Amino acid sequence: MVKRILHTTFLFLLTISFGYGQAAEKILVKSFNLQGKETVELNLDGPIEVKTWKNDILRVQMSVALPNGTTTVLKSLVQVGRYNLKSAIEEEVYSIFLPALEKAVKVRGTLLEEQISFLVYAPEYVEVKLTGTAASSNTPVTSF
Repeated sequence: MVKRILHTTFLFLLTISFGYGQAAEKILVKSFNLQGKETVELNLDGPIEVKTWKNDILRVQMSVALPNGTTTVLKSLVQVGRYNLKSAIEEEVYSIFLPALEKAVKVRGTLLEEQISFLVYAPEYVEVKLTGTAASSNTPVTSF
């Protein structure tokens, strides 16, 4: 009986240690109706790969990884809208941006590392411009 309890405890601890050693990852997808616009400006920070396709909508697939975060933290950030892509139309240009990333996030006093990359499927007739900006050193911080 004692041997069985020790074996179960060992397996439990081993499972927990593997869970904390891996980065939390999630893929989020959002589609945009370009409302006839032929120019799209992507104001996003991170690697962006653009592919064309025969659809009339633009699709953004965002890959988010938290090397020093947990799946629970990532799920919470998704639920509060941190990774919600927004859009606006200015002077015939359809602009897509990610406003909530302007604030850095701290979890238990540690700055959260976020690795975000984008795969964009754009209609064949659309011109895509990349205008991502680098995060400034005085970025506001939100704590959890």
